Amino acid sequence: MGSAASDDSVKTTGDPRQGPRPLAGVRVLAIENFVAGPYGSMLLADFGAEVIKVEPPETGDGYRHVGIIRERDGQHASSGFLRVNRNKRSVALNLQAPEGKDLFRRLARQADVVWENLRPGVMDRLGLGYRVLAEDNPRLVYASVSGFGHTDIYQSPYTQMPAFDSLAQAMSGIVYRPGREGDPPVFLGFALSDTYSGVLAAFGVVLALQTRAITGRGRHVDVSMYDALLTLNEHAITDYAAGEPITRGGAPASAPFGLFRVADGYISIGVVGQPIWQRFCAAIERPDLLSDERLRDGADRSRRQEDVLRPIIEAWGATRTRAEAVALLSSAGVPAAPVQTVDDILACPHVRERRMLLRIDDPIFGALDVVGNPIKFSDVPEVTADTPPSLGADTAHLLGSLLGIGDDELARLRAAGIVG
Repeated sequence: MGSAASDDSVKTTGDPRQGPRPLAGVRVLAIENFVAGPYGSMLLADFGAEVIKVEPPETGDGYRHVGIIRERDGQHASSGFLRVNRNKRSVALNLQAPEGKDLFRRLARQADVVWENLRPGVMDRLGLGYRVLAEDNPRLVYASVSGFGHTDIYQSPYTQMPAFDSLAQAMSGIVYRPGREGDPPVFLGFALSDTYSGVLAAFGVVLALQTRAITGRGRHVDVSMYDALLTLNEHAITDYAAGEPITRGGAPASAPFGLFRVADGYISIGVVGQPIWQRFCAAIERPDLLSDERLRDGADRSRRQEDVLRPIIEAWGATRTRAEAVALLSSAGVPAAPVQTVDDILACPHVRERRMLLRIDDPIFGALDVVGNPIKFSDVPEVTADTPPSLGADTAHLLGSLLGIGDDELARLRAAGIVG
């Protein structure tokens, strides 16, 4: 592994869990933009990897200019960039220039992982693709995240299509899962394929590093956003193949199942199986429903959820708040939860106790809460959040410490537009 400086890659909090971070000593060289790449490499950084983010000198990662923008003293920051780039370092490097490519190759020789989410073929055209870098460093793990995958492992007719999260949601069919039968498809409204493919790529990197410990060789980890969302739509695909197309908004043999209106918003109810159905009827004081011929089993109830069950449940909920309805159902052993707003989430005791909000002290935004890491370990310090780096903040330090480039050479490279 590389000689990453793991002490300051993620700050600790004085938490008694003081074991080593799982990825301490792993160096990651990241060529990334927007969400899918940065989110996954952020997870690696959270657990101790030294993530060196390589960015174009003038513009940087495109997400530096997306979201809420704040400016101070001639500098700017964006909420989009802050969300997915904590605990990293930034090197500004012009990969279009021969000297810039050479510097990158020299950095890659000292890396454990090269991580990228450019369009397939871009790194090859730069002369920095997997085969070239693996010749320089046979132990290198090369991870790529793209819309439809690279072609060195499997082929796709869509490889060169531009890809954003919304396209993966559409092609995977997951947009047909929310809503009710007859509704138009629904974009989920957040970057599901970006974040999930980043998680899968991070998992792939850990698997490849484990294999490298045995074989001594790295490999290419290739994750497609389209593939990732197909795995999340597996229920609908499997049931369709079995001849029982799944209904929208719920499970085909379970009801009531989904979101229901109450006095101050919505709650989620999940009734699966006859015992829970019996408890549900008792909780809402409708034992007569147990003998209703229209609701004999889960499949019958699913078919009649909208015209029979929903009016009954929402009439019951009209006089109860979310908290009251959930308390009644939960005390009867019926799975139920409130549908929470962001205000609710920020006040949620679970979120606080599980440390799922991290505070970033950004010099431009000030104190800002971001969502934390859901993977919790015993004997490992809790993750905290270093402020995402300004563009090129670590160029001088890292090129000096890793490549031995002195001040005069660095000044020449800056003047030539090779580094920033």
